[in-house]
Amino acid sequence: MDDLKAMVKEHWERETCGTRYGDESLDDRRAYFDEIERTRYEQDDMLKAFARFEESRGKRVLEVGLGAGTDFVQWLRKGAIATGRDLTDASVNLVRERVALEGFEADVRRGDAEALDLPSDHFDIYYSWGVLHHTPNP
Repeated sequence: MDDLKAMVKEHWERETCGTRYGDESLDDRRAYFDEIERTRYEQDDMLKAFARFEESRGKRVLEVGLGAGTDFVQWLRKGAIATGRDLTDASVNLVRERVALEGFEADVRRGDAEALDLPSDHFDIYYSWGVLHHTPNP
């Protein structure tokens, strides 16, 4: 991993993207994730219209760069068969927790957007929001 990518990974290991909008002191993890979700879609109010989550039922979705998993759970809630990859263990662990809390199962693992361990023609939707500008060699 080159120096820039190592710096990006280190940054997001310390603060998973989106988590600054949730109150870590909350005992109720669902409330914590709800707070993150509410803030995300207030700040990026065009995001749901862009992503068109509601059109993903039964489709295979790959999301790269999961952050707190807010968009990822939208795919699952709308009936997609979602796969997620993130450069950090912090995000992967958080998203796995969130997916389980929502009552879903999904393939969520650490992965590098520049060298994915997945077939290129397998997915119906490839999705990444706010990630590629952090990638040294997109």
